[in-house]
Amino acid sequence: MKQLLFLASLLFTLGLRAQVTSISVETYVVHDGSIAELEGYTTYHVYANTTNSEDFISAVYGDSENPMGISAAGDVYQSAPSFNFGSEVNPMMFAVLPTLEFDSWMTIGMMSSEDAGVIGNIGLDQAFSDFTASGSFYVDDPIGGSWYNTMPCDPSVNATCTSSFPQFGGEDNQVLLAQVTTNDSFYGVFNLQVFNGGDQALNEYVNGLCFSSDPNAVCGCTDEAASNYNPDATNDDYSCVLPCNLELVVESVVPPTCSGDNDGALVITATGAQGSDDFYLGEDDDQPSNFGNFNGLLAGTYYVMVEDGAGCQVSQYVEIPEVAAVTVDASLTQAMSCNNTNDAIIEVVGMGGDGNLQYYFAGDDPSTMSDNTVFTDLVAGSYTIVAVDGNGCTGASGPTQISNPPAINVYVTASSDASCADVADGQIVVSAIGGAAPTTLEFLVDGNTYVSSPIMIYAGTFTVQAIDINGCTGSAADEVVIGPSPISVNASVNAVACTDEESGSISWAPTGGAEGYEVKVDGVVQSGSSLDNLAVGFYTILVEDANGCNSSEIVEVLNAEPIVPSVEVTNALCNGSEDGFVVVNATGGTGSYQYSDDDNTYGSINEFDNLGTGDYVFYVQDENGCEVAIDAEVEEPTIINVTGIVSHDPTDEGEGTITVSVVGGTPDYYYDWSGPDVNGTNTQDLAGLSAGTYTLEVTDGNGCTAVQQFMVSSIFEVHNGVEMSVYPNPSTGIFNIQWDVLNGGEVQYTLVDAVGRTVESGTWYESGTTFNVMLDLQKFENGLYSLNIVCNGTPSSIQLIKAN
Repeated sequence: MKQLLFLASLLFTLGLRAQVTSISVETYVVHDGSIAELEGYTTYHVYANTTNSEDFISAVYGDSENPMGISAAGDVYQSAPSFNFGSEVNPMMFAVLPTLEFDSWMTIGMMSSEDAGVIGNIGLDQAFSDFTASGSFYVDDPIGGSWYNTMPCDPSVNATCTSSFPQFGGEDNQVLLAQVTTNDSFYGVFNLQVFNGGDQALNEYVNGLCFSSDPNAVCGCTDEAASNYNPDATNDDYSCVLPCNLELVVESVVPPTCSGDNDGALVITATGAQGSDDFYLGEDDDQPSNFGNFNGLLAGTYYVMVEDGAGCQVSQYVEIPEVAAVTVDASLTQAMSCNNTNDAIIEVVGMGGDGNLQYYFAGDDPSTMSDNTVFTDLVAGSYTIVAVDGNGCTGASGPTQISNPPAINVYVTASSDASCADVADGQIVVSAIGGAAPTTLEFLVDGNTYVSSPIMIYAGTFTVQAIDINGCTGSAADEVVIGPSPISVNASVNAVACTDEESGSISWAPTGGAEGYEVKVDGVVQSGSSLDNLAVGFYTILVEDANGCNSSEIVEVLNAEPIVPSVEVTNALCNGSEDGFVVVNATGGTGSYQYSDDDNTYGSINEFDNLGTGDYVFYVQDENGCEVAIDAEVEEPTIINVTGIVSHDPTDEGEGTITVSVVGGTPDYYYDWSGPDVNGTNTQDLAGLSAGTYTLEVTDGNGCTAVQQFMVSSIFEVHNGVEMSVYPNPSTGIFNIQWDVLNGGEVQYTLVDAVGRTVESGTWYESGTTFNVMLDLQKFENGLYSLNIVCNGTPSSIQLIKAN
């Protein structure tokens, strides 16, 4: 803080007598309630007392070495605007807001904005915030804070200047420093910078000036633990000297970014300091620092010391660690295998730095760096690899040299033909130089490896190569032709025309070798160029030329693919109709097909129609005339059989029924009735019928039809006017039989089931003309029964239907 307040000028003030003798507090206004808000408050003025009128108060300040502050026992009044300085107050507003005149603020001479001078300030934001909130104003940090004036007189002090600016002592030798409005007592301690006689060269610092609104207050050290404790003191003046309790704290040690860099740092703090704490780096450091932040350091051991305002000192040595240098070891783990193959490999091992290393080739853009430690596909050249850690520290390997192996050159100096094309007694004389050294080159001809020259070889056209230990190859400039030309049989084969026939053939047309060929087929000498009528199988054709060289070829006479026929049969629609048809298909054979149903007349149509039920044989023939037969069966539906059970109308009141059963044909069925009151009815069964003849036409799913007639009667006349009626019929088992116009006598009856067995018989007796009997069939199975009767010697019968 002293640097801000012209510390350098202190050298000129040593030995000067202080020109500010004290700070006093005077009552300005005792508020009597005329301003209700201020009732019970008193406004005080705090003055610096000078020894002459030209003494100039330059600044009021405080820091950790010389704290300043104001403390109130009661409330400190702050107006709504809450001015920090008297120079901010506008007197024109007092009439509207009379409380503004008595706001609490700091100043140097100025009571309003109308007074001459300019007040500046620094480092007081927190102090004023506390003053506004609680009435407590305190500054004791190392940087400190102050409010200040600049010297207004130029070039020298004169009476006109001193009378115009209230920062001078003036006629009353007083300079106003603060206005405090409170409802109780207050006290404080200020530190002043004074230009004695208005001369800036004669400035002095007057510290620890204690003041109080209480005239009986005694300033001094109030801490009993202090060596300068004053038991009579009522107000502490910040002068206490306590036993040393200073501790040095190493907050952080930051090593240099890279080995050899000077960007390391130390941060040290202190606890238990009295007043200011000054920090030193190095045993010969005579320039203290307000803060223990030391930057720009190399790795090493440093002496640090802190000293507080009471002269207490603590020191220690702090180590800034060395950062390991980035090193790179590069090695060629795979040389270039062949000339210009660009397959060399360099592997690197990096160490040091922060351990997070990335690499790139010197001369390349650093943006290409990666953490890859294996560099592949390298061409010939010299490589230096740079390593970079996460902090940008670098290291480089020594140069690694990659050499390009010489190319392999192959020279054919002589060659001679083989005796026969397939005999390896031809010769190639070859030499080669180059490749991986030192090594012995081998030769490659037609996929075979030879360790020396001359190379014994069969006939053909060859590329001669040399190969070294790395598999690198070089080729002779020209291909080498070794004779004689090979014998080619040039065989051709024709398969048999039809399956398993002996109609195949083979032929041959030899070339190459020496003319004058002898041909054998399966060991038999042939005089021509072909052989016919051959069965399916393999045949060996051997050709021998005039030099006794031979060549053979095995050929196969293939069998013809068999014709595989198939049929798709569509049966006749109705029983007895001739509308079925058969579609014949085939696979295999040769070419397209012809079809026939009599093995005589063939055509391209493969569908045969207008067929009735029966067995048929069809034939398929291919382009070679090969044929095959296939059977087909055309079927027909069973005949449509319509049966029905008629229940007559015994009461002649429309109670007759017809129950129909249909079998045969092709479901589903359609029904069409004609008869009394049923024309157009399409149900299977009829009910509510009166006596009459009913005709049913049944049409099946294929449109086939069958017709059946049914007779429904009401009264069954047995003989000469004797009538019998049965009801209900059908019945679940109990049938009522009524007889009319009967002259008495007996009626014999027999009950026969559907297969002709008599299941019950007996005689009914009656003397009257009418009688009823009951026939119980409950114990018998459901079905159709015939009730046969003999009345007056005349037999008759009626059908009974038992059903659930």
